[in-house]
Amino acid sequence: MEANNRRYGDTALCEALGRISNQTRQEPLPEDFEQQVMNRRAGKKSSRRWMLVAAVFIGVLMLSGISFAAWQLRNQGAVKTSSSETHNVATLQKNETRDSIVHFDNVRLDSVLTIVGKHYGRIVIFHNEQSRHIHLYTKWDTTAPLNQIIDRLNDFEKVSIRLTDNQIISE
Repeated sequence: MEANNRRYGDTALCEALGRISNQTRQEPLPEDFEQQVMNRRAGKKSSRRWMLVAAVFIGVLMLSGISFAAWQLRNQGAVKTSSSETHNVATLQKNETRDSIVHFDNVRLDSVLTIVGKHYGRIVIFHNEQSRHIHLYTKWDTTAPLNQIIDRLNDFEKVSIRLTDNQIISE
């Protein structure tokens, strides 16, 4: 029974297609039919080209925007780091003139020792370059002897400082 239904469906389809083809044969094609087809194809190609050009332009624009943003973030981070350290050192120098207590808040060890060394007239030497980048939070009494600040800094876990004749040595 399925075979009969399928044959009937195939037959009906063939008849419908035959009718459509007969109708198209009876209607004459316009004289400029080929030209219209060519114009449509050219229009599609031209619009596709413009879409391709637009997509490439947008891609390049997005890539340059992302690159610029990354560059800005990288430079902004470097400026923030250096400006905050400069700000901390400047703040420390201002506080030194007002009173004898100096607060080091998130200041690198090399900056701390440089300020302390200048105050006491000592040379600062670093044997370990990694110890330069340790950030400290501490107080310093500028009227206290140098041994006291050295002992306080040695209380930190990763800091080892010794005092010689004219030098402050960080190991």
